[in-house]
Amino acid sequence: MASFIADPVTDALETRPAPERTFPHDGALLTQTDFRTEQLYHRALLSRLALHLHGAGTVAGLDVRYVPAAGGAEVEVEVAPGLAIDRLGRLIEIPTRSCLPLAAWVAQQDAEDETRAALQAGLRAAAGPLPVHAVADVYLGYHACAQVPEPAFASANADTIDGVQPSRIRDYGKLDLVVRPADDDRAPQSLVASQIPDTVPPGDLPAALRDYKRLTAWDVTRSDGAPGRFRMASGGTLSEHVPGTVQDGTEIFLARLAIPLVTGGGAGPRFDGTIDLSQAQFVPDQSIRPYSYSAEEIALLAADLRR
Repeated sequence: MASFIADPVTDALETRPAPERTFPHDGALLTQTDFRTEQLYHRALLSRLALHLHGAGTVAGLDVRYVPAAGGAEVEVEVAPGLAIDRLGRLIEIPTRSCLPLAAWVAQQDAEDETRAALQAGLRAAAGPLPVHAVADVYLGYHACAQVPEPAFASANADTIDGVQPSRIRDYGKLDLVVRPADDDRAPQSLVASQIPDTVPPGDLPAALRDYKRLTAWDVTRSDGAPGRFRMASGGTLSEHVPGTVQDGTEIFLARLAIPLVTGGGAGPRFDGTIDLSQAQFVPDQSIRPYSYSAEEIALLAADLRR
């Protein structure tokens, strides 16, 4: 049987497709396009509802912390299982604990030209309780992966008579650790707040929100056939994403890390494993992450509901 590789699958939702439903009738031949259109219709409407009704961010779980690796002195970044809504309104779930060894990650960054340049640009001198370090952000992004190979008629290579195609797509979460430039400490901003000028005084905020709803909110998930991947409405930026990286703007920020490094001696930066990462200055900062709240949680935050 022909080989099968569980490759990532490009999600058609990233193009913000028009919400078209399949309209079958007797005598018509249904193809894969029809079935995928039907799925995409429901996914597109649900994602827009989730984004505008609840907002992008953590729904539950996804706690980030430093933990010692099993059986050794290595330190890992651990992300707990959890659920989030990304910047397109897609649900992302991580059902198991995920870990990344810090020493191996720093070495990997220094091993490739592009990531080495980013690491060098992110080096920060010792200041206060912090030694030489880099600041890196943990992100959670959507990742669709082909699953369950089944025999299928060949569609690409005419020489293949035992073709195989995936019959399922599984939605995964993809975790990334991205170095922030040394001069960029911007915190994540809400999608709505990113579209409203900072100069709007508190008393004018209700009017600004009404203008946002009338003039801007639709642009966030517009479905007018405009090509390209995720992009903000005109004039809007997402402050948590690092320019010049492979991020597409849909990822959710989880935590900001201060990673101690050893520099000099002719070698590239290395993780400093001699430092106790339980100290306050190294504890992952999750206070600035965005959250997605239910109506009940919003009522509690507003102190209108007591149980």
